[in-house]
Amino acid sequence: MLFDLEDKAFREEAEVWLTSLDDSTIVDLEAVFEISPGYYPTTLLTLWELETQRRHLPSLSSAGPTTRHKPLPVSHPFDADWRFTIDSSAELVSRAVDGLSNLSTVVHIGTHSTYRLGVSTFPQHHHVLLDRNSYLTETINGKDHRILAIDLSKDEVPYLQAESAILDPPWYLDDTLWFLDAASRVCSMGASVLLCQPSLATRPGVMSERAQLLELLPALGLLQVDEIIRSIGYRTPHFEAMSLRASSVSVLVPDTWRHGDLLVLSKVGPTSLTLSPPKREEWSEVQFGPVRIKIRSSGVPTDLMSLVPGNVLKTVSRRDPVRQQIGFWTSGNRIFGVAHPKPLETLIEMCNDDLKHMQFTLSNIINHGRRIGFSSSVSRRLFDVLLLKLQEHMDREHG
Repeated sequence: MLFDLEDKAFREEAEVWLTSLDDSTIVDLEAVFEISPGYYPTTLLTLWELETQRRHLPSLSSAGPTTRHKPLPVSHPFDADWRFTIDSSAELVSRAVDGLSNLSTVVHIGTHSTYRLGVSTFPQHHHVLLDRNSYLTETINGKDHRILAIDLSKDEVPYLQAESAILDPPWYLDDTLWFLDAASRVCSMGASVLLCQPSLATRPGVMSERAQLLELLPALGLLQVDEIIRSIGYRTPHFEAMSLRASSVSVLVPDTWRHGDLLVLSKVGPTSLTLSPPKREEWSEVQFGPVRIKIRSSGVPTDLMSLVPGNVLKTVSRRDPVRQQIGFWTSGNRIFGVAHPKPLETLIEMCNDDLKHMQFTLSNIINHGRRIGFSSSVSRRLFDVLLLKLQEHMDREHG
């Protein structure tokens, strides 16, 4: 608050802190807020403006509004999109750039949060993001850096002469091998490869998978240098919070309960491992406000057919057999069976357009549905689901 600046000692401390930031950090206002020790926004903005003017750097008054990252789409369980805590992102980026000379290339494979942080805090390096989720990569502003929407199991990865890489694959051996193979191909000899893996109590079989992974490292041209147990922290995504709630968990589970191990590897040779292409599920995706919905035919007789009690899948595991029956899958892990995916997708798009114009009503959705062949009962069910999902996302956002 501005009257905080009337305290001379407090103001001097804040000025000293801002002075300690290098030019590449202080010009990124979002980065300054992220690493701030807690200064109130108006206090920080006032002193930040003065400090950038003193250094003759772009400021709010000289450059207009600062460019900020677009908000990322909400995670969807299909994408296995668990996001690091801020501390873990910072630690991973710090490790990745440690000892690198300026203009070195750092590759972020499936780790959009470290990519964004790396671009903000270490712009003296080239940062490249490789990610299969085009829905997400299209959101991130890649104007000054490289963002490649790549499916590692189908697309050829370019040789980037990278000197370090950060990888966070889905926590299964087949996905991990594809990520490591890609890292080996994009990195130069001696590059550091930081691999995030499940901690040993994540599920049965992790220890066996870890042993298999270590045996295969030589064929990937990689050598293990270090293993740091439970060093990677994640924030609980909305879909996992919904599953825990559906499981009637009676205690408040910490939002940062999930941890992973960090394997530090080094590129010591070429990759020679032959990998079998994994089976990929084909989905369409449609959006309703902030809600992401995956759609496909699931071979059921009616649309929006209930598959589980309460309609929320109680797990986030790929191993759950119910996942094979899902045709309608929201970013809150709410699921149904689907008989007519294309018309349902069209109907949701109409609802999203209505929402944008503040015309999302039951009568409108029934009229839309009637025109494309849905009964009023299906349209009513969709209206109830979309309204509920919208409320759940708003509660998550403000809770």
